[in-house]
Amino acid sequence: MIPEFERAPGVTTSMSVVVCRGNFTGSGRISGSMLLVDGNVDLLPTHNMRNSLIRASGEVHLPPNDRPVNCTIESRVKDATSPYRFFEVRDTGLLVADDEEGLVVTGTKPGTPFGTSGIAKGDLIGALDDVRAGHSESFRKLLRRAVVRQGDCLVTVTRGDKTVDIPVFFPTPK
Repeated sequence: MIPEFERAPGVTTSMSVVVCRGNFTGSGRISGSMLLVDGNVDLLPTHNMRNSLIRASGEVHLPPNDRPVNCTIESRVKDATSPYRFFEVRDTGLLVADDEEGLVVTGTKPGTPFGTSGIAKGDLIGALDDVRAGHSESFRKLLRRAVVRQGDCLVTVTRGDKTVDIPVFFPTPK
């Protein structure tokens, strides 16, 4: 699964499964492939599309004269990347929002790694494992890596006039 995908001009997508968060831009030939896109699909320079499934949560743009053969093309599909799911911060029990000051905790879910960590609504997240948290999308990527690689992380938060490091532990996958 990839966050956003842009093909080089004239490249064939053949016998492939592409699951994409964001927009997909393709060109060249598409054959025997499945594109599941949580965004728009732009295939305007594409030609010779055959035996493929294209499902997008946004719009699918095809060349005006292209005649896809044995293809299913669907726009505005809810859960276009299903059965595949992308990692979300809320999966760990943490709810955040981008703010002028940084990444603000808007809530935690009880009984989840963040819900039991001591992080509280209103905390300003500054870093994860000593790497600047940035905005919500960059924080999501940092958190996903921490969960996959280590199973735990250290979150630096500012609460009022104090900055503290709070450990968050994730259960070992079964």
